[in-house]
Amino acid sequence: MLRHKSACAFALLVFQLCNINLFAAEEILKVQWEGLNDAFPDDFVTVPFHSTGYAITWSKKEFSVNNPPRYVTGYLAVLDDPNGLHFSLPSGGCGHRVKTSVTAEEHNCSYATNAGFFNMHNGDCMGNLVSESQQVQIIGSQRVNFGMISDQFVIGYINRTSLLSLPPFHELISGAAWLVRDSKSYVNTSRVREQVEDGFVMEKAPRTGLGLLPTGQVVALQVDGIENEKKGVDLYEFADCFSTLGVVHAVNLDGGGSSVSWAAGHGVVDHPTCGDTPTECERAVTSIMCMRPPTPLPRATPAS
Repeated sequence: MLRHKSACAFALLVFQLCNINLFAAEEILKVQWEGLNDAFPDDFVTVPFHSTGYAITWSKKEFSVNNPPRYVTGYLAVLDDPNGLHFSLPSGGCGHRVKTSVTAEEHNCSYATNAGFFNMHNGDCMGNLVSESQQVQIIGSQRVNFGMISDQFVIGYINRTSLLSLPPFHELISGAAWLVRDSKSYVNTSRVREQVEDGFVMEKAPRTGLGLLPTGQVVALQVDGIENEKKGVDLYEFADCFSTLGVVHAVNLDGGGSSVSWAAGHGVVDHPTCGDTPTECERAVTSIMCMRPPTPLPRATPAS
């Protein structure tokens, strides 16, 4: 996640001023997430569930991107049964930051990545969140949502009034940028619609996202990078990576130093950079994306 970075002097007064600037930055971010609660029209799609089995497979995959031409490393998980998708929280809930690997173990996930955005200062969750049928927070937001109602996915922009009037969500999370819509890159439109900052869109960084295949399978994709060294992908390239997989829709989740992929029996399988430097380390986050079969079945296995 992009963090507020500030060089505070040793003097107490300057330290206090830095704290004021930090809170100001957080308030701006809060407005960006919550400021348009009911001031924007709904624009979302629904996709019926279609289970192709119970398998959860993951693999390491190289992607070719073009700005500039190079290869990046991604970690791909495919979930056959949509009912196995969850947005899970640590036992302390929002405001408690825990490593993805720890929360994944706690929830018996077969495969997991980091998921929603959060306040780097106090760990508060940002955006809408429903976890395992428990409504954590519904704030409305101009940011894209990825959710599940009854037997269908709901993806797109939903204001607070509509969120509260729709049938109950089983799972719901807010992202930042609708990457792919109807099998085409949607970054040009979503960056304007969601008021996503240019720096966030164009920065080469680790990324995490979630998408749907035409077969109804759910795909999680996480691309490695090092934010401070401008390694990774920008959102246009990330959308291209999803398009290479043939997804119909894809949403960008939290990324940067928060990005991580974990598999049961294997542990962390990517190369996370919690400090945005080459040093490998796993960042403590709030929500995670958890894949697990709806009934007790074998753990996720590497794809052959």
